Parts: sequence; structure tokens; C-alpha cells
Amino acid sequence: MIMFLFSFSAALLAGMGVQYLMDPQKSKEDFKKKLKFEYILFGFPGFLLLMALLFGMAGRGMINLWCSLFYPAASSTMVQQGVSKLDIAYHNLPGIQTGFWLAFVFTAIAAVCIWLYRTGKMGTGILVALLFVPVVDGIRFDKRFIKTYDQNRTWADTPLTNFFTSKNEYFRVVDLQDAQSDVLPFHKIPVVVGYHGNQLRWYDKLLGGPNLKNLMNPRFLNLVSAKYIIVPANQKLPDGYFGVKATPKVAGFGAAAVFQNDNAFPRVYLADRYKVFGDVDDVYPAVLNGTDSLQEIVYLEETPELDIVQDSINTDSAWITTYIEDTVVVGVNCSRNQLLVLTDNYYDAWHVTVDGQPAKLMRAYGSFRAIAVPAGAREVRFVYNSERYRVGKLVTWLTSLYLLIIFVFYIVQSQRRRKKKEIPI
Repeated sequence: MIMFLFSFSAALLAGMGVQYLMDPQKSKEDFKKKLKFEYILFGFPGFLLLMALLFGMAGRGMINLWCSLFYPAASSTMVQQGVSKLDIAYHNLPGIQTGFWLAFVFTAIAAVCIWLYRTGKMGTGILVALLFVPVVDGIRFDKRFIKTYDQNRTWADTPLTNFFTSKNEYFRVVDLQDAQSDVLPFHKIPVVVGYHGNQLRWYDKLLGGPNLKNLMNPRFLNLVSAKYIIVPANQKLPDGYFGVKATPKVAGFGAAAVFQNDNAFPRVYLADRYKVFGDVDDVYPAVLNGTDSLQEIVYLEETPELDIVQDSINTDSAWITTYIEDTVVVGVNCSRNQLLVLTDNYYDAWHVTVDGQPAKLMRAYGSFRAIAVPAGAREVRFVYNSERYRVGKLVTWLTSLYLLIIFVFYIVQSQRRRKKKEIPI
């Protein structure tokens, strides 16, 4: 309420001042016919002074009056057991009283500045001083909410982040202390939940929506290469939860303990079996609750272009050689046609080549990338190249050029008009 009164008063006073500056003579005549300028100019500070005095002398009574007029249900609306919104208003009475006094002071200063300029007692310098009134009040108000923060408290390297960055391998981390934490990705540590909670729709379905209800699903975590799990120091992981391999505690950092999940799949691997699903929504239950070995059977939404050759003894391999923001290069040792799976999210702006030749990118497990790799292949390259980005960039440049042309045109036209006026007749 106080901020509304002050904002309304300041805006009205500013509008009156601008009107006078634009046409002072007309403004004087209008106010003589309607209302005296000084009455309006000083009426708002006077009203706020009256309110400050009334709330200062009879604060609880004024709150009762206000609630009876505008919020009759305040006394019966409970915010917690035994505490109503009216009780909250009583509790904040000192702040309300101070607010009215501050609103009066700042509005009065603004009124005096306009009056001094209008009466000719001071020049335009006083209007410059007027600009500082909302600035000072804004700083006073904002300092309660905006604090100076030492960024090193959050972003500096810690023993925990150093533990992960020292490892020369590709994995993901799930932090069960704070599943939505954005700290680890700033240290280039991949996490399961995504970097900002706005992940692709198909990956969000695997995660289980905004509530991350599938975050602790062992099949999902193994699939996304969740090799390290951070839990509170007083907890541990159930034996056999992720599979037959052990999940030992490998590090402790104060309130956090790190467990290593050796059942997690590698970030990139080869497989020679697949299933095709007609509806992608049927893939997610099979991933989360099925019985297939996901590292051996790839779930696809289309049939690969190559005939995939199965072999009971699979000695082929794949490994990441380059991993940067827009390029992933995978080395392969492939003696027969197989499927290569990279458990990074599928998106149509990613383009793939096998030994320099274009290949078809497929979506695996409803969210990740897969391609059919022919026998003898040595390198698979994923490159991000977005047609939408190129079109958007072109439109931005054309729009900027259009605005520049209009701007130059009006400047030239203005110069021509000025020269015509200067030519004596």
C-alpha cells in the first residue's frame, strides 16, 4: 500500500513537471482555470504526512480501519496455526509507520524541487537533483534484497569438484543432496538432471517430469552413465541396487559421500541387437521397467539402413576421442555392421558422418543418439549445425540492416529539411 501511494504520487508529480516543462505558459493558464498548481503539488505530501501521523499515533486502529474497508477476512484468514493475516499486519506495524514517513519525505522533496523550478527560484540544476530522488529510494529499498555475494563461495574449485575433474573419463554424476544443483556443470562436470531444468521433452519423460520421479531408477541411471552418486554422508546405497557389480564408497567430503556405480554403461558403446517401437511413448516404460539388457538391445523408432550382424563374441569397441560443445568424435573398431549408441540427447540439429560420409542419425531409447556403423569404420563424428540458428541469425542481420537504413534515411531527410529552412528567400 505504501509503495503504491509513493509510486502513484511520484509519477503524478513527475507528469505535472514534464507538462510544465513542455509548455509552461499553457500549464499556468490551465491550472489557473482548474486547480491551483501548488495545491496539487503539495497535496500529496500533505496527505502522506497525515497518514504517517495517524499511523504513528493510532497504528493498530488504522490497520483495523484499513482491513474493515478493503480486507474484512484478514482476521479470519490464517497463515499458520494461531496466526492470522491481521496478526501479521500488526507485527509489521513499525515497518508500515516508517514507510509512510519515508514516502512523505521523498514525495515532499520531489514537490519542492518542481516548485523551486516553476517559480524561477532555481534553474534546471534542481531538476537534475530531482532525478536522484527515485534513485536514492530505489537503493534504500533494494538493499534489503540485493546483497553483495562472494562468487568464490559457489564457483571456486572444491575438493568435491576436483575429485571429478581429475578423472580422465566420460561419465555423469547424480547429486542426491541437491538434484537441481547447477554447481557441478559450471566445473564442466556432466550431471544426470540437465544443466538448467529445461531439458528436451523426450529426456524429461525419462527423468519423470519436473519432480524427477525416475531419478533413482537404476536402469535409467545405468543407461545415462551415472557412474558417481553423491549422497549425504550418513547414508549409503543399497547392495545390489544398480546391478551385480559393487557400488563402493570412494570418497567423502564433509556432509557428502561419493559412491561409484560400476554397473553404469559407458557414454558410447556398440550393440548388435535392437527393437523397433512404433510409438515413442512405448519406449519409456520399457527402458524404466523392462527386463531387457539395455546395453545389448537398443530401442529404436525405425529400422536401421544397414543389416546389423549379430555375434555371440563381440570384440569390437568404441571410445570418445574428442568432446567439445558442438563436436563429438568417436573412434571405432568395427569388424561387422553394428549400432553405435552415444548417450547424449538426440536433436535433429546434430549431423553425423562415418569416416567422412553422411550417415543417418536415429533416436535410441526415446532420447539418445544411435547410428548404424558399417564394418571397417574407424571414426564417427557428431557435429551440431542448426538450420534454425542460421535462419534466425540471417533474420536478425536483415532486421538490423533494415533499421539502420531507416535511421540513416531519416537523418538525411532531417538534414535536407534543415538546409532548406536556412536558405534565404
